Amino acid sequence: MKGHARARFAGTIGIAWGAVLFAYPDDVWQRVAGRGCTQDEQLVTQVLGLRHLAQGLAELVAPRAVRRPAAAVDAAHALSMLALAAWRREYAPPALASAAVALGGAALSSGGRGGR
Repeated sequence: MKGHARARFAGTIGIAWGAVLFAYPDDVWQRVAGRGCTQDEQLVTQVLGLRHLAQGLAELVAPRAVRRPAAAVDAAHALSMLALAAWRREYAPPALASAAVALGGAALSSGGRGGR
């Protein structure tokens, strides 16, 4: 799959994931952390959902232009979530899940070797 096709695929997944985070933050926390989320956690989860929606839309509309910046954003997010998991153990399950999703998005968006 070429790089722009991979970016579009990542965008489609990002839009779906963003919609789930935005619409059902408590359900996501139940599945990932084994508990519901606080109001602050709900807000952060919904903002993350909006970021996924915006990035996914950008990857669908302009995959060639945004695939590398999108991969960089996802990689940075993954690193921040790994740091959060190490710093605040109570957030480790959702932070590690978020890091895994972000790394998957970075891998898809980057297009891999030869994906131009």
